[in-house]
Amino acid sequence: MLISASMAAFAIPFSLVIGGLLAVAAPAVQTATAHSHRDLRTLSYGYPLHWFSQDQRIHTATVYPADMRYDNPMEVPTSVRPGHLLADWAILAGALATALMLTAGGIRLIAVRRSA
Repeated sequence: MLISASMAAFAIPFSLVIGGLLAVAAPAVQTATAHSHRDLRTLSYGYPLHWFSQDQRIHTATVYPADMRYDNPMEVPTSVRPGHLLADWAILAGALATALMLTAGGIRLIAVRRSA
C-alpha cells in the first residue's frame, strides 16, 4: 500500500480547506477582458468555472479590450452561482488531495527502494 491511512486522513481535510480558500480567493486575483462597453455588463470570475459575475458598466475603460478586476460587491451589481462555486471547490480540493497523496506515495516508494 503506497498511501497510508494517516496520509489520507491528513490530505483530504487539508485539501477541502485549502481548495475552498482557493475557490473563494480566485476572483480576487483574476481579470476579465471586456472588448466593448457592453461586455462590462457580464464580467465573470472564478477558476476553473466562472461562479462570480458583476455588472461593471459604471466604469468606463478608455481603451478596449480592457482587463477588469472584480469590484466591491457592495458597489456594483453582483451575482453568485452556488453550484459552480461548489464544483470549483470540489475540483480544486480533488486535485490538491490527489497531488498530495501521489507525492507522498512516490516519496515513500523511493524511500523503500533506496533502503532495499
